[in-house]
Amino acid sequence: MDSTLALVEALQDPIVAVRVEATKTLGGMKGKAKRAIPALVEVLKHDECETVRINAAEALGNMGGEASIAIPALVEALYDRSDPIRIRAAKALGRMKGKVKALGGMKGKEKCPITALVEVLKHDKCDAVRINAVEALGRIGREAKTCVPDLTIVLQQSEDIHIRCCVLEALGKMGREAEVAIPTISECLETKEKIIGESAAKALMNVGQESVAAIAELIFALDLPNTYFPGSANNAKIALSKMKSREDVMLPALIVAFRLSGERCRTRIAWIFGGLIHQAPVTVPLLIEALEDRNIRLRIQAAKSLGKLGRRAKSAIPALTKILGEQEQEVRSAASQALQCIINRNLYAEDAIFRLQ
Repeated sequence: MDSTLALVEALQDPIVAVRVEATKTLGGMKGKAKRAIPALVEVLKHDECETVRINAAEALGNMGGEASIAIPALVEALYDRSDPIRIRAAKALGRMKGKVKALGGMKGKEKCPITALVEVLKHDKCDAVRINAVEALGRIGREAKTCVPDLTIVLQQSEDIHIRCCVLEALGKMGREAEVAIPTISECLETKEKIIGESAAKALMNVGQESVAAIAELIFALDLPNTYFPGSANNAKIALSKMKSREDVMLPALIVAFRLSGERCRTRIAWIFGGLIHQAPVTVPLLIEALEDRNIRLRIQAAKSLGKLGRRAKSAIPALTKILGEQEQEVRSAASQALQCIINRNLYAEDAIFRLQ
């Protein structure tokens, strides 16, 4: 007898331990056990043993979209009395992705899985269930775009840090579909909770891959003071530096901010410029100009960023050489290190360092 059929038959065994082992084994087989899906659905709905039902929900989730016929049963399981069953049902729905969208308008009394996951997120009394519900919505991604307004409300009203972080992650995975949530996400940057700020910056980064508005919010956050919002500006700075595919969109706004903003924001943008290697022809002149700024921190960062750009910053060699004679030791050190990063391909820089040492 085929192993899958033998396991399906074992699901009806009167001995609980046999049913437990059968559901566990089927879950490990994933898509290879797709013929067992109808039987697993029946087990999830009707078996008297909680462990067997938990394993059945997990097995269905492991089969992903191939188990789409189980979606109505998994939605029903979201309202089960058992916390572990509700958790496994939420996880399983998150693994259905495109199939959840296809069944968005379900027939009769069957509830839309996205609507059900939102209800669980908003009203379930078990934090673990709520977390798994929002994580499932995040895995479904932009196909769950109808839940963005609800996620925004949860983000505004929840006092649970973990829930808020999960909501931010889910919104980030929805890309442009989460544009309406950008103002609320941005508010989360202005927090003393470090993990919330990090999650908000990452969400804006992900949405910003398709939305100029998200990029603008990250640039605005560069001017946030560390005194009141520790780490927020740094999170925004790092997020912007990682958006390599959006350099052409970011650069004009960064240049405007670099010219018009205060020293704190300009220093952070100078750091970003050091990572935009393909934009060096535009950013190097700006960094050279910053080497003469009154603010020491900005001059130091400009020198460091020029060093990061290496040979692409060879036009900065005369300016860097000039500040090797400054009084401030940190400025001299940053200029010296920058020149050393450039000398690999530029002997002129090597000669300049030798003459001034």
